[in-house]
Amino acid sequence: MPQPLRTLPADKRRQVENLLATGEPPTAIARAVGLTWRDWRRLVASDPKLSEAVSEALAREEEQLVASLKDGTAKNPAGAIFLLKARHKYRDVPDKEHAAPVVNVAVLLPKAAKDLREYERIIAAPVQELPKPMKAIAAPVEPERADADDWDT
Repeated sequence: MPQPLRTLPADKRRQVENLLATGEPPTAIARAVGLTWRDWRRLVASDPKLSEAVSEALAREEEQLVASLKDGTAKNPAGAIFLLKARHKYRDVPDKEHAAPVVNVAVLLPKAAKDLREYERIIAAPVQELPKPMKAIAAPVEPERADADDWDT
């Protein structure tokens, strides 16, 4: 059984650095140097220099994508956003701690009338006062959970 690569030869390392600089995906880089995806991941994990080179290339790519979106110079903004989500873990959903507070609104309507007389009676009835609004809550309130110990039966 052949031994797995622990480091890349110098010519393959230069090839990898050039491919990283052009923004090639990791699968294409692995294929170009004659490795499977699994072997490429093992090699990157075991070789600190290669791991650092991959991290630096990803950081450069992220900076370029963000800058192109901010400047409006991205030729394909949807593609740039996709790459940020796929390769750099950007998400559309905001963090819970930075999310806006949740506002619930309840609209109280009178019950439906069966006929015209009942509708006139409902309309003529005195208006009930609405409950006073609650104070604003700084953080969303989590619903209480019923534990098995709290049950009476």
